[in-house]
Amino acid sequence: MHRHRRGGQPDRYPSGYGDGCYPVWIGRDAQGEVTCFVADMLVLSHAQRVP
Repeated sequence: MHRHRRGGQPDRYPSGYGDGCYPVWIGRDAQGEVTCFVADMLVLSHAQRVP
C-alpha cells in the first residue's frame, strides 16, 4: 500500500489477526519529516523458509 499525500485521514487496512498490539516503525529524513511507516501485522510468524 503506497499513498503520497499530506494531511487528511490515514489509510486503513486489515490488521493481521484482529485487534491487538502490532510493532510499528516510523522512518524520518534528516529534516525530521516522516518518509516511511512500517507496521508488522505478525502474519508471517509461523512462515516456513522455502528451500
